[in-house]
Amino acid sequence: MRNKIIICAFWVVALLGVIVAFQSSDLWITNAFVVPLSAVLTVLHLRKKGTLIIPWVFTVILGVLSVYLNQGEVNIPVALLFCSMLLFYPNYHYFAIAAGANAVNIFIQTVTGHSAGGANPDFLAYLGGFGMFVLISAVMLGVSIVNRKLFLRSELHRQEVEASGLQVEYLMERVKTAVDGLYAFTGNFKEEVEMVDAITNEVVIGFQEVSKGIEYQASSIADITESISVSDQHIRDVAGYSQEMKQLSSDTAEVSEQGSSNISLLTGQFAELREVMNNTSGQMQEFSERSLDMHTMLDGIMQISRQTNLLALNASIEAARAGEHGRGFAVVAGEVRKLAESSGQTADSISEVLASLRQQTEGLIAQFEQSLEILHMGSESAQNTEKVFQSIQTNANKVLAQAGDVEQSSAGMKHFSEKVVGEITEFSSVTEQSSAATEEILAGVEEQRNITHHMVESFKQLESLIVGLNELVSGEKADTKKE
Repeated sequence: MRNKIIICAFWVVALLGVIVAFQSSDLWITNAFVVPLSAVLTVLHLRKKGTLIIPWVFTVILGVLSVYLNQGEVNIPVALLFCSMLLFYPNYHYFAIAAGANAVNIFIQTVTGHSAGGANPDFLAYLGGFGMFVLISAVMLGVSIVNRKLFLRSELHRQEVEASGLQVEYLMERVKTAVDGLYAFTGNFKEEVEMVDAITNEVVIGFQEVSKGIEYQASSIADITESISVSDQHIRDVAGYSQEMKQLSSDTAEVSEQGSSNISLLTGQFAELREVMNNTSGQMQEFSERSLDMHTMLDGIMQISRQTNLLALNASIEAARAGEHGRGFAVVAGEVRKLAESSGQTADSISEVLASLRQQTEGLIAQFEQSLEILHMGSESAQNTEKVFQSIQTNANKVLAQAGDVEQSSAGMKHFSEKVVGEITEFSSVTEQSSAATEEILAGVEEQRNITHHMVESFKQLESLIVGLNELVSGEKADTKKE
């Protein structure tokens, strides 16, 4: 930039020299040297060659011109003008060399003029001008030195600013890279959170279905428990009737031993026993029908257990699809499936027990019908007096033996009924616990779904903040490049 200013000033001087040359032909020689030299320096400057040499060339040219123009007549302003042009450069050496050359030339011109002219009245004026030139040159030299120091400071400051700008640009690049990475990470993590949210919604729906199934199962178990309790009471009644039948059979045997004197009493007792047997047979028939109803209910329980097992399997599959996030749901689904399988096995056991009870009840009904036939025959035989008394006594003994069998069967039925009632009660308690656990799990899953929704909203806000930060970094980087 300083070379350009000096070249422009040099061209101005050359043009002024050409204009003045039309009045003084002596300047054509100078112009013949200055104009081509100005052209050469201009070409070198445009091609950016000899940038460090051009200042020295100007120093030599300006020094030579000022010395040349001061030949024969000392012209201090012209010398100062040419030397002051070198102050554009932040190096006092250029000015010192040119000013020194001119000072030597002026001193020689002053001394030479005084010697040649003898007593020269202008000698003191020349000597004063020389002193003025030296003084002004010293001041300009000081200005040049100060200018150099200021230039060095400004250059150092410029380098620091450039280094700071490069560092800021580097930091902006790093921040932009970090922001891009963070944006990509948050984008991927947002997709994963949205996927988890969708899976959580599906799991919530699945657990709602499981909860409904368990609630329905608990209601069915309560009904079954009530029915089993009624059946247990009936079985207890049957056991009581069996004991009573045994006692009646024993009484019948005693009556048969008393002989014909007690035939009338025995006939009446046979009538009472027939009525009791009819009632007992009706109750046993009712118990058989209730057993069929219980078997139908157990089929419903088994169907519910299979549906619960299927829902637990679906929940396990959905939890497996969720990966690490669904591991807890998989454990809960496995426990639900185990409970469903246990319910199915318990229902199968109850069904087998009921089938056995129904089979035994049918046997008892058949035995009661046979006993009724025997009692009927005994009643007819009692009316035929002692001829058939032995047959009556034999039949009475058979009835007593059958009554013992009925008592044993009733005791077994009572034992199995108590066992079934205990198992049904325990299963009902487990079902209630499962229902409560399912409700707690469902509440936890609902809470997790709410948390997931909040996470999605938070990631949307984070994404907008990252976009704003990215725009801010891009704007700062553009401003740094402009500076």
